[in-house]
Amino acid sequence: MRILLSFLLLFFTSSALASGNAELFAQNIDTNQTHIKASGSVLIFYEDQVIGSNEAYYNRDNEMLELKGNITMLKGAEFQIMGQYLQLNSKIDEKHIKPFYLLSKEEKVWISAATADVKEDNYDLSSGVVSGCEPSNPIWSIHFSSSDYSDESQWMNLYNARLYFKKVPVFYSPYLGYSLDDRRRSGLLLPFVGVSSDEGFYYQQPLYIAPYDSWDLELSPQIRTNRGRGIYGTLRFVDSHSSHGELNLGYFKEQEEYAQKFDLANEEHFGFTFKYENSNWLKEYFGVDSAGQSGLDIDAMHMNDIDYLNLNSNNPSQNVTSNQIFSRANLFYSDDNNYIGSYFKYYLDLNKEDNNDTIQNLPIVQYHRYIDTILDDHLLYSFNANYTSHYRTEGSNAEQIELTVPLTLQSTFLDNYIDVAYRAEGIAKSTKLSNDIALTDTQKKGEFLTLAQSIDVGTYLLKPYEDFSHALSFTSAYSFDVEELRKGYYEDAPDACSEVGVDKDLCAFYTTEEKASNLALNIIQYLFDDSGNQFLYHRLSQRVFTNTSALETSELESELDYKITKQFSLYNDTFYNYDYARVTKSINTLKYAEGTINSSLSFLYEDTFTIADEEIQIEYSRYVTLDATYVHDKHYRYFGKYAYDIEAEISKSAEIGFLYTKRCWDFGLKYVENNRPILSGSGTTSSVYDKYVYLTVALKPITEIEFNYKLSEPIQAP
Repeated sequence: MRILLSFLLLFFTSSALASGNAELFAQNIDTNQTHIKASGSVLIFYEDQVIGSNEAYYNRDNEMLELKGNITMLKGAEFQIMGQYLQLNSKIDEKHIKPFYLLSKEEKVWISAATADVKEDNYDLSSGVVSGCEPSNPIWSIHFSSSDYSDESQWMNLYNARLYFKKVPVFYSPYLGYSLDDRRRSGLLLPFVGVSSDEGFYYQQPLYIAPYDSWDLELSPQIRTNRGRGIYGTLRFVDSHSSHGELNLGYFKEQEEYAQKFDLANEEHFGFTFKYENSNWLKEYFGVDSAGQSGLDIDAMHMNDIDYLNLNSNNPSQNVTSNQIFSRANLFYSDDNNYIGSYFKYYLDLNKEDNNDTIQNLPIVQYHRYIDTILDDHLLYSFNANYTSHYRTEGSNAEQIELTVPLTLQSTFLDNYIDVAYRAEGIAKSTKLSNDIALTDTQKKGEFLTLAQSIDVGTYLLKPYEDFSHALSFTSAYSFDVEELRKGYYEDAPDACSEVGVDKDLCAFYTTEEKASNLALNIIQYLFDDSGNQFLYHRLSQRVFTNTSALETSELESELDYKITKQFSLYNDTFYNYDYARVTKSINTLKYAEGTINSSLSFLYEDTFTIADEEIQIEYSRYVTLDATYVHDKHYRYFGKYAYDIEAEISKSAEIGFLYTKRCWDFGLKYVENNRPILSGSGTTSSVYDKYVYLTVALKPITEIEFNYKLSEPIQAP
C-alpha cells in the first residue's frame, strides 16, 4: 500500500522565492541535515507547477534539486513538459532539462529538443524539432539548431530552421519566428509569392508594427519583376472606447514596357482609402451625455485609376470590377422621437479625364420626426425635411429643399376581417440653380407642391389543414393626386427634360415624377408545414393606371420562394409586359443543400426596350452563375464557381479547387479565372482576363504558405 508522506520541504529565503514553498510526496523518503532523497512515485508541488519523477535528490546547502527518470511537469491546463533529467536551482529559479519535450495543449503544438535551460519561464533549446502533428510520424516538422521561447510572450524563435514533409526537406531559413497565441506583436508577416506569365515573379513582404494597443501599422512592399514595384501601408487605430479608424495609402510604378503592352492609361497608380466609425461622437467630441444615440461614419477613397485597388490584393476574386468610386461621410443624432442627419457624398468616375462636371452632394441635411399616433392609434403621422446642395465646378449647381408630411388614418371592420386606411402625403419642393448658367431668372428657381393620396383595403386569412396551413393576404391601394402647383423651374423642366437631347443645366436636378392615378393590387399566400415552418411564399403584384383614356397596366410581377424538399429550394421573380406580350425580366435560383453537397444555379434574363428612329430596339442581358461545394469527408472539400455572360459570350469568372484538411495541416489547390477591368491609354475601359493557380499550405498552428501562378490574356474589346 502506498504510503503518502507530506511535509514542508523548505521555506526559501532567497529573493527569487521569498514568498514560495514546495511540498514533496513519495513512497520512500530518506533525509538528513544536508540532503533529502526520495523514490517511488515522486510528486513535487513547486509554485504553480506539479512535477513527477522516479527519483528526487535535494541538497539543502546549495538549494539544488535533481530529478531523474520519467519526469513530467504540468502547469495547469496550459502545457506539459517531459524529460529524463531535471536540475532545479531553487535559489535563482533555473532549470536544466534533458531531453526536453513540451506539449502546448491549447495551441496543439509540441517541441522536442536535446536540452533546455529555463529561467523565469524563458526557454533556451538546442537541437530540436517542432510540429503540430502526431509525434510518432509527423506529416510536417521544423528542425532547428537552437531556439528560444518566452512563456509570457508566447513567441518562439527558431534558428537554422529546416521544414520537412515526412522525411523530405523542402525549405530552409536561417531564422523563423512565430507566435503561439493571437496577441498583437510587431514583426514580419507571412509573405505572398507568385509567378505570372506577364508580371513575372511576384513577392510581397508585409511588415507589422504594433507598439501600442491603440494603433498598429502594416507596410507591404511588393515587387512584380516584369511589371513594376510599389508599397502599400495601412494604419489602424482606436482613438476612444466608441471609435476606430483605418487609413490606407499606396503607390505602384509600372515598367514602361508593361504599360505599353497593355496600353495602360497610367504608369503610376496611387491613392488612399480612409474609414472611421464613432458611435458616440457627441460625448467624445463635446462631452454631451445625451439620452439618444449619435454616430459618425466615414468611408472615403480617392485614386487615379482602379488598378490602385487591384494591385493591393493578391486575390483575384477580390478585384474591383467597377470604375465608379463613391465616398461618403454620415453624421447623425437620434432619440425616441427625432432623427437629425448630415451626409456628404462624393462620386468619382475613373473613366473620365476629370470629374469637374460630376455632381456631388455636399452636403445633404435631414430632419425626420418618427411616426407617432393619436386617436387611439387610428391616426399616424410623421414629418421629413431634406436640404441638398448639388455641387460641381463645371455646369449648373443647385440647392433643393423638400418637405414631406405623411398622414395615415386606419381602422378595421367586419370583426377585424377588413383593414382600411386612408393615406395622404403632402410634398413641397424648392429648387434654386446657380453657377453662371444660360437660363432665365424664372428657370433658375421654382416651387412644387402636391398632395398624394391613397385608400388601402386589405385582408389576411388563415386556414389550417391536417398537414399544413394556408395563409392568404389581399391588399389593394388606390392612389390619386389633387391639382399640382408648379412655379418657375418646375413649369419649364417637365417638357424639356422629357425630350431627346435635354438641357443638362436645366434637367440635371429634376427628379419629380409625373404621378398618375393608379390601383396597386397584391396577392400574397403562404404555406406552413405542421411544425409551423414556411415552405412556400408567392406574391402577385399588378398596378393599373386609371387617369388615361384607356386603362393601362404596369408589368405583372410574380415572386415565388418554394422549399421543395428539405434539400431543394427554388426562387423565381418574373416580370411580364402586356404591351409586348413577353417576359421582360426573370431571376431564377435553384439551391440544393444537405451538408455534403451544397450548390446553387442562378439565371438572369432581362431585356430593355428603346425607341430609335421610330423603331423598337431590344437590348438583351442573360447571365448564368453556378456555385457548388462537395464535402467528401472530414478531410476533403471540393468547390467550384462559374459566371458567364451569354449575350456577350464572355466568361466573367470561374473557380475550381479542393482543400484537404487534417488536424495539423491544410493543403489547398484552386484554379481561378477573372475578367479584370483596366483603363486604357485612349481613355476607354477595357479588360484583361487573368488566370490563376493557387497553392496553399497551412502548417497549423504556426503559419500558412501561399503560392500562385497567373497567366494574363491580351486586352479584350470593351
